[in-house]
Amino acid sequence: MKIPYAMLLAAAISLTACGNTKQINGRSLQTANKSVLFIKERLPAAQKVEFEIAYWTLRSKLKADREFLGQVDGKTAEQIVALGKAEFAEAKAGGAPD
Repeated sequence: MKIPYAMLLAAAISLTACGNTKQINGRSLQTANKSVLFIKERLPAAQKVEFEIAYWTLRSKLKADREFLGQVDGKTAEQIVALGKAEFAEAKAGGAPD
């Protein structure tokens, strides 16, 4: 009976360590990318592309890792899409090509 208790304990620790699965973990680029993949897998098909484009739009704007991670840490898919749209609108207003 020790094995099931050990497995239960390991599962509980894993779930606790994951944090909120609807938010990006910006602790490192690796955790951010894992979070993005996890979030994207659970989005409706229509939102997957929009979310991914917004995420990489932000990444292309924020070249410094710390700055980028600070910007996306704790954000949900909806927040990332809103930030991406704002960045696109700002770039377009500044004269960037579509």
